[in-house]
Amino acid sequence: MFEELRVILKTAYSRISGASGVTLSLFPVIQLCGDDQSGDRWWITDVGVQRDGIMHSYTIPKERFSSLDWDRHVASRTGVDVGAFREALETAQALYAGGSL
Repeated sequence: MFEELRVILKTAYSRISGASGVTLSLFPVIQLCGDDQSGDRWWITDVGVQRDGIMHSYTIPKERFSSLDWDRHVASRTGVDVGAFREALETAQALYAGGSL
């Protein structure tokens, strides 16, 4: 648990501060999905799901979870770690449906 927390804090700090060369505005973080190997991370934040990719950032607001087939929309793009995306989206949707997000 502490190792996962360390990775989340270190990665979030790197993204927010620009230490990795790219800054990303992150809202309060709930969970991080993905790893360094894929270069594509998905954050569950209090606003929804955010992508932390090497080339692109992306936000899916929680209010729009049901407005589109996000799985098909995002998974069809190149460079997406589909497993990490699905884990983030499904977890965020369950949290939102339960009133915890």
